[in-house]
Amino acid sequence: MELRGPGSGLITPVVSDPSRDSRKTVTIIFIDIVDSSRLSHDLDPEALRNLLARYFSELSAVIRRHGGVVEKYIGDAIMAVFGVPILHEDDALRAVRAAVEMRDKLALLNQEFEAGWGVRLASRIGINTGEVIAGVQGGSPIVGEAINAAKRFEEAAAAGEILIGATTHKLVRGAVAVEPSGPRVLKHGKAIHAFAVANVITRSLDSVRRFHSPLVGRIDQCAALESALNNVIRDRTCRLLIVHGGAGIGKTRLVGDFAIGLNGKATVLRGRCLPYGEGITYWPLAEIVRQLTRADGLDAGEQLTSSIAAQLAGVEKAELIVEHLGYALGLGGAGGATSEETFWAVRRLFEALARTGPLVVVLDDIHWA
Repeated sequence: MELRGPGSGLITPVVSDPSRDSRKTVTIIFIDIVDSSRLSHDLDPEALRNLLARYFSELSAVIRRHGGVVEKYIGDAIMAVFGVPILHEDDALRAVRAAVEMRDKLALLNQEFEAGWGVRLASRIGINTGEVIAGVQGGSPIVGEAINAAKRFEEAAAAGEILIGATTHKLVRGAVAVEPSGPRVLKHGKAIHAFAVANVITRSLDSVRRFHSPLVGRIDQCAALESALNNVIRDRTCRLLIVHGGAGIGKTRLVGDFAIGLNGKATVLRGRCLPYGEGITYWPLAEIVRQLTRADGLDAGEQLTSSIAAQLAGVEKAELIVEHLGYALGLGGAGGATSEETFWAVRRLFEALARTGPLVVVLDDIHWA
């Protein structure tokens, strides 16, 4: 580690070759329509086919956007897998993010369904993480008890609910708001315990993974961070530090411990560059602004704009800064801001925040930028 500065239908089964299969830890999603038999009574078969085609197309696109694979369509249910053929360290979180987005997407689709067909759909979702046998290239169907567990969570979920298992929860806690579901009794009488997902929370200092063991070593790197902060406070100037090194050597741990230790000494804002997705150029900025304004949810645009304006009270050209930031965060109108205008607005925002005390901005996983 170094520090540098400054500055629809079933998928046709594929016969598996056991010699090329492998064990993988994956996350499985089942999403099903509640009381789907009612639709066949209420709708003409052609209308039902068109509605379900729209439903499957939109939700499958959400799954693929988060890096998942639709394993199969079973009646009106979708089974998706995260981790096949390519494993990612955040497959569980990707799956939960996809589930929350599918729930939100269905709420929007229901406006269309009600206007066009006079019906509204309700879904239930189950998610589980566990070991399966999968083909090396992802062409073979996956096999394992983890699949059955995900299906049981889906069956136990109420309309509009997302249930996840304990293993999945351990992998996403700190990034997902959940509530214990209590025992849920399945059709055959067996009770299961799960967690009900409320939402994916904005990444913040409090959601950084906390370790029970103390940080060992890294004395020189910790001293460099402390020295840089002291120079910032003394000289009232900006410093840039880059922490880089191989995967798994403790970069996030080092910066996380340093940031947590600044509680009360400096304002710490944190944003993360995502390895996948669409329209994510300014995602770290969006996370930082949401932390700053404590705005969350899909309808937080007006709250974000007004909160940014409050932070810029008395700053010259405050309205223009808010306008440029709004464009970058997708809150603007038909116009837009150039990259230079966006950078200028971000700098002015940080300058305004730093007038009241030291400001530390952490950008995680910047190699994905």
